[in-house]
Amino acid sequence: MEQSRPELARTGGLDAPETTGGREAPETTDGLDAPETTGGREAPETTGGLDAPRTTGGLDAPEPTADAPGVDSFVRAVAANVRTLRMQAGLTLAELASAAGLGKSTLAQLESGKANPSVETLWAIAAALKVPFARIVEEVRPALRVVRAADVPPMHSAETPGWAGRLLAASHARGTFDLYTLDLDHGAVRHADPHHPGVVEHLVVVEGRLRAGPDSDPVLLETGDLLTFGADVPHFYEALETTRCVLLMAYP
Repeated sequence: MEQSRPELARTGGLDAPETTGGREAPETTDGLDAPETTGGREAPETTGGLDAPRTTGGLDAPEPTADAPGVDSFVRAVAANVRTLRMQAGLTLAELASAAGLGKSTLAQLESGKANPSVETLWAIAAALKVPFARIVEEVRPALRVVRAADVPPMHSAETPGWAGRLLAASHARGTFDLYTLDLDHGAVRHADPHHPGVVEHLVVVEGRLRAGPDSDPVLLETGDLLTFGADVPHFYEALETTRCVLLMAYP
Protein backbone atom coordinates (compact mmCIF):
# COMPACT_ATOMS: atom_id res chain seq x y z
CA MET A 1 0.00 0.00 0.00
CA GLU A 2 1.41 3.34 -1.08
CA GLN A 3 2.04 5.66 1.83
CA SER A 4 0.67 9.15 1.57
CA ARG A 5 3.31 12.02 1.51
CA PRO A 6 2.99 14.53 4.30
CA GLU A 7 1.81 17.93 3.18
CA LEU A 8 4.29 20.78 3.35
CA ALA A 9 3.59 23.25 6.07
CA ARG A 10 2.80 26.73 4.77
CA THR A 11 3.38 30.01 6.51
CA GLY A 12 1.80 33.16 5.21
CA GLY A 13 1.14 31.42 1.87
CA LEU A 14 4.84 30.53 1.32
CA ASP A 15 6.18 27.02 1.02
CA ALA A 16 8.31 25.88 3.95
CA PRO A 17 11.97 25.39 3.02
CA GLU A 18 12.81 22.10 1.38
CA THR A 19 15.30 19.81 3.01
CA THR A 20 18.41 18.30 1.43
CA GLY A 21 20.06 15.31 2.88
CA GLY A 22 18.06 15.72 6.05
CA ARG A 23 19.20 19.35 6.56
CA GLU A 24 17.28 22.49 5.83
CA ALA A 25 18.58 24.65 3.01
CA PRO A 26 19.75 28.07 4.14
CA GLU A 27 17.00 30.61 4.34
CA THR A 28 17.01 33.73 2.21
CA THR A 29 16.34 37.22 3.46
CA ASP A 30 14.22 39.77 1.61
CA GLY A 31 14.27 37.62 -1.48
CA LEU A 32 18.10 37.73 -1.83
CA ASP A 33 20.11 34.60 -2.47
CA ALA A 34 22.34 33.39 0.34
CA PRO A 35 26.03 34.20 -0.20
CA GLU A 36 27.91 31.75 -2.35
CA THR A 37 30.76 29.88 -0.75
CA THR A 38 34.23 29.11 -2.12
CA GLY A 39 36.13 26.20 -0.73
CA GLY A 40 33.75 26.07 2.21
CA ARG A 41 34.24 29.76 3.07
CA GLU A 42 31.95 32.65 2.42
CA ALA A 43 33.03 35.05 -0.28
CA PRO A 44 34.18 38.38 1.12
CA GLU A 45 31.54 41.05 1.30
CA THR A 46 32.02 44.35 -0.53
CA THR A 47 30.96 47.79 0.58
CA GLY A 48 29.44 50.17 -1.90
CA GLY A 49 30.59 47.89 -4.71
CA LEU A 50 34.29 48.56 -3.92
CA ASP A 51 36.86 45.93 -3.07
CA ALA A 52 38.56 46.11 0.31
CA PRO A 53 41.74 48.24 0.23
CA ARG A 54 44.98 46.45 -0.50
CA THR A 55 48.35 47.01 1.15
CA THR A 56 51.60 47.51 -0.81
CA GLY A 57 54.99 46.25 0.23
CA GLY A 58 53.81 45.47 3.72
CA LEU A 59 53.29 49.16 4.54
CA ASP A 60 50.25 50.38 6.39
CA ALA A 61 47.55 51.57 4.05
CA PRO A 62 47.17 55.37 4.32
CA GLU A 63 44.49 56.47 6.72
CA PRO A 64 41.80 58.80 5.37
CA THR A 65 42.50 62.50 5.76
CA ALA A 66 39.97 64.29 7.92
CA ASP A 67 38.08 66.51 5.48
CA ALA A 68 35.05 67.06 7.67
CA PRO A 69 33.91 70.69 7.90
CA GLY A 70 35.41 72.54 10.82
CA VAL A 71 38.61 70.48 10.98
CA ASP A 72 41.50 72.91 11.19
CA SER A 73 43.46 73.26 7.95
CA PHE A 74 46.75 73.12 9.86
CA VAL A 75 45.85 69.74 11.36
CA ARG A 76 44.89 68.45 7.90
CA ALA A 77 48.16 69.70 6.40
CA VAL A 78 50.23 68.04 9.14
CA ALA A 79 48.29 64.79 8.73
CA ALA A 80 48.87 64.72 4.97
CA ASN A 81 52.54 65.71 5.24
CA VAL A 82 53.42 63.13 7.89
CA ARG A 83 51.59 60.36 6.07
CA THR A 84 53.25 61.22 2.73
CA LEU A 85 56.74 61.51 4.21
CA ARG A 86 56.35 58.26 6.13
CA MET A 87 55.27 56.37 3.01
CA GLN A 88 58.11 57.92 0.99
CA ALA A 89 60.55 56.76 3.67
CA GLY A 90 59.12 53.24 3.46
CA LEU A 91 58.19 53.17 7.14
CA THR A 92 55.17 51.60 8.80
CA LEU A 93 53.21 53.42 11.46
CA ALA A 94 54.85 51.31 14.14
CA GLU A 95 58.37 51.96 12.81
CA LEU A 96 57.98 55.74 12.65
CA ALA A 97 56.23 55.86 16.02
CA SER A 98 59.10 53.93 17.59
CA ALA A 99 61.76 56.14 15.98
CA ALA A 100 59.98 59.30 17.17
CA GLY A 101 59.28 57.97 20.67
CA LEU A 102 55.51 58.08 20.16
CA GLY A 103 52.71 55.57 20.58
CA LYS A 104 51.42 53.97 17.38
CA SER A 105 47.86 55.05 18.20
CA THR A 106 49.03 58.65 18.69
CA LEU A 107 50.70 58.67 15.29
CA ALA A 108 47.66 57.04 13.68
CA GLN A 109 45.38 59.74 15.09
CA LEU A 110 47.76 62.44 13.87
CA GLU A 111 47.85 60.99 10.35
CA SER A 112 44.05 60.79 10.21
CA GLY A 113 43.69 64.45 11.25
CA LYS A 114 42.12 63.62 14.60
CA ALA A 115 44.87 65.08 16.80
CA ASN A 116 46.38 68.55 17.21
CA PRO A 117 50.00 67.71 18.12
CA SER A 118 52.37 69.84 20.19
CA VAL A 119 55.51 71.31 18.65
CA GLU A 120 57.61 68.74 20.57
CA THR A 121 55.75 65.90 18.86
CA LEU A 122 56.25 67.49 15.43
CA TRP A 123 59.97 68.04 16.06
CA ALA A 124 60.33 64.40 17.10
CA ILE A 125 58.66 63.24 13.88
CA ALA A 126 60.81 65.56 11.74
CA ALA A 127 63.96 64.25 13.43
CA ALA A 128 62.89 60.62 12.95
CA LEU A 129 62.18 61.27 9.25
CA LYS A 130 65.38 63.36 8.89
CA VAL A 131 63.54 66.23 7.19
CA PRO A 132 63.33 69.97 7.93
CA PHE A 133 60.59 70.89 10.37
CA ALA A 134 58.79 72.91 7.69
CA ARG A 135 58.17 69.74 5.67
CA ILE A 136 55.93 68.57 8.51
CA VAL A 137 53.82 71.69 9.01
CA GLU A 138 53.85 73.63 5.74
CA GLU A 139 50.66 73.88 3.73
CA VAL A 140 50.75 73.93 -0.06
CA ARG A 141 50.68 77.57 -1.15
CA PRO A 142 50.92 79.44 -4.47
CA ALA A 143 54.31 80.87 -5.51
CA LEU A 144 53.18 84.49 -5.09
CA ARG A 145 51.50 85.07 -1.76
CA VAL A 146 50.87 87.46 1.08
CA VAL A 147 51.01 85.87 4.53
CA ARG A 148 48.72 87.53 7.08
CA ALA A 149 49.71 86.77 10.66
CA ALA A 150 46.06 86.21 11.58
CA ASP A 151 45.77 83.51 8.90
CA VAL A 152 48.71 81.39 10.10
CA PRO A 153 47.73 79.00 12.90
CA PRO A 154 50.09 79.16 15.88
CA MET A 155 52.00 76.13 17.11
CA HIS A 156 52.02 75.79 20.90
CA SER A 157 54.48 74.03 23.14
CA ALA A 158 53.21 71.53 25.68
CA GLU A 159 56.34 72.18 27.75
CA THR A 160 56.43 76.00 27.51
CA PRO A 161 53.18 77.83 28.29
CA GLY A 162 53.18 81.29 26.76
CA TRP A 163 55.22 80.25 23.70
CA ALA A 164 53.74 80.33 20.19
CA GLY A 165 55.41 79.96 16.80
CA ARG A 166 54.13 80.53 13.26
CA LEU A 167 55.81 79.23 10.11
CA LEU A 168 55.75 82.07 7.55
CA ALA A 169 57.82 80.62 4.70
CA ALA A 170 60.17 77.80 3.78
CA SER A 171 62.41 76.71 0.91
CA HIS A 172 63.05 73.10 -0.09
CA ALA A 173 65.83 73.78 -2.58
CA ARG A 174 69.53 73.45 -1.75
CA GLY A 175 70.22 75.67 1.24
CA THR A 176 66.71 75.34 2.66
CA PHE A 177 65.28 77.56 5.35
CA ASP A 178 62.24 78.01 7.61
CA LEU A 179 60.95 81.47 8.56
CA TYR A 180 58.88 81.88 11.76
CA THR A 181 57.44 84.45 14.08
CA LEU A 182 57.80 83.69 17.80
CA ASP A 183 55.59 85.13 20.54
CA LEU A 184 56.67 84.67 24.17
CA ASP A 185 54.82 85.82 27.26
CA HIS A 186 56.81 87.46 30.03
CA GLY A 187 58.74 84.74 31.86
CA ALA A 188 58.28 82.04 29.22
CA VAL A 189 61.35 79.84 28.70
CA ARG A 190 61.63 77.56 25.67
CA HIS A 191 64.38 74.92 25.71
CA ALA A 192 65.25 73.36 22.35
CA ASP A 193 67.17 70.18 21.57
CA PRO A 194 70.02 70.31 19.03
CA HIS A 195 68.90 70.42 15.40
CA HIS A 196 70.58 68.62 12.52
CA PRO A 197 74.33 69.30 12.15
CA GLY A 198 75.00 72.58 10.36
CA VAL A 199 71.64 74.21 11.13
CA VAL A 200 72.00 77.96 11.88
CA GLU A 201 69.38 80.21 13.50
CA HIS A 202 68.99 83.94 12.83
CA LEU A 203 66.84 85.59 15.52
CA VAL A 204 65.57 89.19 15.23
CA VAL A 205 63.79 90.83 18.19
CA VAL A 206 60.83 92.82 16.88
CA GLU A 207 59.50 93.85 20.27
CA GLY A 208 60.55 93.21 23.89
CA ARG A 209 63.68 91.71 25.47
CA LEU A 210 64.91 88.17 25.85
CA ARG A 211 67.92 86.03 26.63
CA ALA A 212 68.63 83.46 23.93
CA GLY A 213 71.29 81.34 22.25
CA PRO A 214 73.29 78.22 23.08
CA ASP A 215 72.89 76.93 26.63
CA SER A 216 76.62 77.47 27.13
CA ASP A 217 76.72 81.06 25.84
CA PRO A 218 73.34 82.88 25.93
CA VAL A 219 73.02 86.55 24.88
CA LEU A 220 70.79 89.38 26.14
CA LEU A 221 68.82 90.85 23.24
CA GLU A 222 66.88 94.13 22.97
CA THR A 223 64.32 95.27 20.40
CA GLY A 224 65.91 95.36 16.95
CA ASP A 225 68.85 93.08 17.83
CA LEU A 226 69.90 90.14 15.64
CA LEU A 227 71.44 86.94 16.99
CA THR A 228 72.99 84.29 14.73
CA PHE A 229 74.25 81.00 16.18
CA GLY A 230 74.80 77.35 15.37
CA ALA A 231 71.63 75.57 16.49
CA ASP A 232 73.02 72.04 16.41
CA VAL A 233 73.63 72.34 20.17
CA PRO A 234 71.13 72.69 23.03
CA HIS A 235 69.74 76.24 23.09
CA PHE A 236 66.92 78.28 24.63
CA TYR A 237 64.80 81.45 24.51
CA GLU A 238 63.83 83.24 27.73
CA ALA A 239 61.45 86.21 27.58
CA LEU A 240 62.39 88.96 30.04
CA GLU A 241 59.16 90.71 29.07
CA THR A 242 56.43 90.04 26.53
CA THR A 243 58.46 89.54 23.35
CA ARG A 244 57.93 89.04 19.63
CA CYS A 245 60.70 87.77 17.36
CA VAL A 246 61.33 86.64 13.80
CA LEU A 247 63.38 83.45 13.46
CA LEU A 248 65.03 82.22 10.28
CA MET A 249 66.32 78.65 10.55
CA ALA A 250 68.82 77.85 7.76
CA TYR A 251 69.65 74.26 6.81
CA PRO A 252 72.93 73.25 5.10
